[in-house]
Amino acid sequence: MRDFYVVSGRLVEVHRFINVPLRWYEHYPARERRELWIATPEGREVKLVVHSRQMPARCGHHVEAVLFRGELVGLLNTTTGAQVNYARADPPLKWRRLDSALLSAVLFMTFVSILMGGVILPVVMGSVALSFFPIALLGRIASNVRARLDVDRALEKVVRISAPRTLLRRVK
Repeated sequence: MRDFYVVSGRLVEVHRFINVPLRWYEHYPARERRELWIATPEGREVKLVVHSRQMPARCGHHVEAVLFRGELVGLLNTTTGAQVNYARADPPLKWRRLDSALLSAVLFMTFVSILMGGVILPVVMGSVALSFFPIALLGRIASNVRARLDVDRALEKVVRISAPRTLLRRVK
């Protein structure tokens, strides 16, 4: 189980930015980036950044932000009851641009080793090319599914903790 942290407070500011990759190997799962400022009850302000199109809260709403390793992975709006699991909302691509470059390099090395007359190196390089990428893709998919489920569990705990207690009063 992963260790999650929760930051609760009032949403003071929300800024929306459009992502533009600067380098050929960079990839953002969403074209939009949100910058949130949350004022905690202790008076501190916390800045959080999330790469997503979804934002279930506006300025002034009370929110519970679920963090994993300092990254925002879930948000619960206690004012409206809306919530979002960012691991599920905008899942990252399983195939990355860097994988294409790596596959091209391995295939080029295989071709060069065939031209040089080698027998063992082309077989090794070909088997690496054929086995590494499916294993990497399956590993990324499994990691993403596990992250989604863990964030769902963390959001359920936050909902249970932050649910307002019903106060029963006698009315005559």
